[in-house]
Amino acid sequence: MIILEKFDQENIPQLLSWLEKSDAKFLLQFAGPRYKFPLNEEQLMESLKSKDYMLLKAIDTETRRIIGHCQFMRIDTKQSKASIGRILIDPEIRGNGFGLQLINEMKIYAKEELELSKIDLRVFDFNTSAFRCYLKAGFIETSVHENHIPEFNETWKSITMECDL
Repeated sequence: MIILEKFDQENIPQLLSWLEKSDAKFLLQFAGPRYKFPLNEEQLMESLKSKDYMLLKAIDTETRRIIGHCQFMRIDTKQSKASIGRILIDPEIRGNGFGLQLINEMKIYAKEELELSKIDLRVFDFNTSAFRCYLKAGFIETSVHENHIPEFNETWKSITMECDL
């Protein structure tokens, strides 16, 4: 089982270490255009200070080990909705179901702590394991958009998904 707790400055080195072997394409896939390659402490500190983002860490309750990170964005209490993203599982333990556990915990957190009724996310179509995970967690596809990525001279399709809580 996992629990979500606030991400803070002391967690930054670990998150950055999980991205050490990543390239600019992976950072864009993981974080969208908000962060620039290479991701650094300054960029994460800006997000920590911002009221527009809620950064969380996922902790395995048995080992107390941090196994993932995630964010809530565009929290709109009037509309009772938010976006989720920047979901990352420790590379050493990917493929063991922690992603689904993390998404389900985010749904609980959104409903119980933030008192939201809906969350949405975007995932690139080539990230099939994440897409399948979101479907298993109860998200439905609502739209597909083509995104021109000028720095790579490529077009990526992003799928918007949402889930009622």
